[in-house]
Amino acid sequence: MRSRRIAYGAVLLFAAAAATQGQSRAPARTADLVLRGGKIVTVDDDRPLAEALAVVGDTIAAVGSNQEIQPQVGPNTRVIDLQGALAIPGFIDAHAHFTGVGEAARNLKLSTAKDWDDIVRTVGEAVKKTKPGAWILGRGWHQEKWSHPPSPNVEGFPLHEALSKVSPQNPVWLTHASGHARFANARAMELARVTKATRDPPGGKLLRDKNGNPTGLFNECAQSIIADALARDRAKRSSGELEEDLRKTIELASDESLSKGLTTITDAGSPPATIELMRKLVDELLAASFHPDRVDWPLPSDGLCRWR
Repeated sequence: MRSRRIAYGAVLLFAAAAATQGQSRAPARTADLVLRGGKIVTVDDDRPLAEALAVVGDTIAAVGSNQEIQPQVGPNTRVIDLQGALAIPGFIDAHAHFTGVGEAARNLKLSTAKDWDDIVRTVGEAVKKTKPGAWILGRGWHQEKWSHPPSPNVEGFPLHEALSKVSPQNPVWLTHASGHARFANARAMELARVTKATRDPPGGKLLRDKNGNPTGLFNECAQSIIADALARDRAKRSSGELEEDLRKTIELASDESLSKGLTTITDAGSPPATIELMRKLVDELLAASFHPDRVDWPLPSDGLCRWR
């Protein structure tokens, strides 16, 4: 749970060491955290590698050999033996859509599907874990990468029947790898009031079979037809449900970012309500991180470990 709380902060782990200033001086008190026994990249030309480092409060206060850092270990210091592992400053992403990262993490990953049957099976498994009526979203499929064309097909694309059969109560909306098309099942088209008579919107196309029935593929601007149905469904949720959903999205974005070594992210355009929730989550994280009865990893108000 400790790592989960850190992940909630999205960028509150070691963004670190981007501004080393040569040999660090010893901290005035024993360290709160010591990493030792590793290969630590300091980003310092004078001493590019070290075995150990000491953290005091919000500051990476000293780097050096295991022996040099040992005096900073006190009775309450948390010591992590890296066992030869590499420790590096966290990566900084200057432009990312943070909640988009979380939303992608919630979607089915379809880029490795070998054929249309693979995708149908993946959705069928997701249905077992999803309450009836909830949307199932996925992304990454590409018909040109499949081992063989689906049968039947129109212009190389599948028809929705097999997908709709495994997901009769859940609307399904699967984004093509290019982002220029999406595939819907029967339930999604029903919610969007799509019928044989539905016209192609300007700049978009519904792919149809020989009888004029929609196959499930919505190309370019036609994607808005199903997207609008998804938006209408989401608009029915209470404010509490919306916040809980956004919390989960932010948590997943944090976990995904940290798993790739990203510790600082500049978000490129979240709405004010999302930013306020991020602030709230950071406050909750900081409140949970300080306990008078135990030493934990102190985190600063701006989320950075600094170098003296």
